[in-house]
Amino acid sequence: MKRYVGIDVAQKECALCIVDDAGAILFEGTCVTDPDEIMRIIGAEVGDVEKIVHESGPLSIW
Repeated sequence: MKRYVGIDVAQKECALCIVDDAGAILFEGTCVTDPDEIMRIIGAEVGDVEKIVHESGPLSIW
């Protein structure tokens, strides 16, 4: 099963949504805006993913 992660990055907090290849939501929540914390959440929820996408903005250099 392929898994996809969407991230809405903001200054203090990120919104995360993880879906499978059928579109079923596997995880939906928020975390502190920190690359290590974002990866920790993704790893804890699903392990490996097919693709991670995020909106473009001032924090898109991550």
